[in-house]
Amino acid sequence: MNSKDPKLQVEFTQNNNLKLNLRPLRSKDEQALAKLLLSLSEDTKRFFTYPSFDQAMAASLCQDIDKYDKIRFVLENSKNSELIGIFEFSMDLVEEDITRFRNHGVNLEVARTSRYGPVLAEAYQGKGIALVVFKKIIPLISYLGKDTIILFGGVHKDNAKAIKHYLSLGFQEVCEFVNSDGIACLDMIYKINP
Repeated sequence: MNSKDPKLQVEFTQNNNLKLNLRPLRSKDEQALAKLLLSLSEDTKRFFTYPSFDQAMAASLCQDIDKYDKIRFVLENSKNSELIGIFEFSMDLVEEDITRFRNHGVNLEVARTSRYGPVLAEAYQGKGIALVVFKKIIPLISYLGKDTIILFGGVHKDNAKAIKHYLSLGFQEVCEFVNSDGIACLDMIYKINP
């Protein structure tokens, strides 16, 4: 997987005036990414999986480009180059996810399944942008050989807004579980071209 692959970039216009560029994270994005992470509300941070939301985390994410099994897409406001979202995909699965899904009758194929974790700046939430971004990401994930998407660590059961969003995208509920932090979560799955 090469984050410099031009097929992994999509430009589009939202709401007739907001020009956006969905592309892989680049090493030169560190400052803009730190600005995005620092701007997130405590509520948004609570629902996301990063250990911190600061300059050090942005540096770590940028240093990890093309390492491991992840690809991180960023959503950039083309007008001012501001990063307004990050959409993370892991191309590998952890045994905990495989077992939990299997125990509920879903056999995940590791080679064809990715884990997904999105975050969008508050000022851009509720405007349909995440829906459009997901539709733009699907062909990119298919291009990378994946046809199934699950959520990183599920979605917190008390995050009704996110659950409603995932259901509107076509995700299906699989099971409820309690994560290692004692938080009630919901596993969901999305099949590309079921």
